[in-house]
Amino acid sequence: DSKKVKGDLFKLLASENRFAAVMRRDPKHAQQLDDRLKTSVGEKNQLLQVLGAEDLQGQYHKLVEGLTDAKESGSSVTILYGSETGNAEEQAKNLLQDIRARGMKGSVSALDDFDVEGLPDQKVVVIVISTCGLGEYPQNSKRTWMALQSPDLPMTWLSGVKFAVFGLGDSTY
Repeated sequence: DSKKVKGDLFKLLASENRFAAVMRRDPKHAQQLDDRLKTSVGEKNQLLQVLGAEDLQGQYHKLVEGLTDAKESGSSVTILYGSETGNAEEQAKNLLQDIRARGMKGSVSALDDFDVEGLPDQKVVVIVISTCGLGEYPQNSKRTWMALQSPDLPMTWLSGVKFAVFGLGDSTY
């Protein structure tokens, strides 16, 4: 949920203690490290953009199909979120407003506030979840995540549920 780093990466790193020490000891090495980091971040960003365009469109069409089915059948859309700083919660509430604006029923709840045992009874579930720290799950989703990892759940437990997951994260990690 953190904000994207803007501006010169070298200037940002100069304020970090470890990098500042390298800069003082060996400015040439510090510049080489900065150049390698810029190259690596650029390559990863390009890869994500290339991989994401077609997949995103296909997944979007599946979501629209599921929402259309829910509207036609009068089913409610259940939106669940996991958020540490509130960004995922805000997006989940915005999604609920959009769904209601399209004449559909829906509800929104934190993952751990929703009874996991009731998931198979839902027709359409949308999960909006963010990462926090170094990719950890938000506190208000950990109990649900652990329950879903149970080896006692049959593979078909959610077979009647259409679902989508929107993951929010910090692209600098």
